[in-house]
Amino acid sequence: MRFGRIALVTGEPISWEGTKMNLYLMESASSGGTSGSPVFLYRGSLQPNAYALFKLAGVMTGQSATVRPAVSVPDGGAIPASVSNAGIAGIVPCHRLYEILFGPELEALRTKNQ
Repeated sequence: MRFGRIALVTGEPISWEGTKMNLYLMESASSGGTSGSPVFLYRGSLQPNAYALFKLAGVMTGQSATVRPAVSVPDGGAIPASVSNAGIAGIVPCHRLYEILFGPELEALRTKNQ
């Protein structure tokens, strides 16, 4: 289980891995292999007998990495690169998942296979 904080919620597409996507951005210590994992929002309760609230935010689509040259090579040869986690994860919002799962394309497939 990982914890993070919502960093950005916008109605504008965000450039992510070379593609414009509708995402939430989350500040977290995500790691490779977590794409497709569910992401939940948690709202704790400050009242003693009240329930905490969990809601599905969406699914993780990956992490943002920064690539930096590790060493400059004066002769123009290959430059080893250092890739590090930037601490930002992309989240496909759950309303977008609903649009995909219940959209016309998959609805047609379900109807065809009945």
